[in-house]
Amino acid sequence: MEHFVLFLKSMDNKFTQEASPKLKTFEQPALVMWANGDKFQPVSIGKKLLDILPNATWKLIEGRHFHPLESDALAEAIVQWDNN
Repeated sequence: MEHFVLFLKSMDNKFTQEASPKLKTFEQPALVMWANGDKFQPVSIGKKLLDILPNATWKLIEGRHFHPLESDALAEAIVQWDNN
């Protein structure tokens, strides 16, 4: 766990910063999915992303920051969105 925390701290967000202004021009459908109990990235951040992407759909799921990767809620929401 300690090594994982060090790995997370070392992440460089320069690529995210470079891509952010381009999100307004992303015309493809997108699913913005957020976990309601995420303490690292609160729901308000997800809502800001939703407002930037012109063709995005919002889905709030139960969980925390990493929890959605370990639950069926993530997969179920993606399949439901893709089927619409």
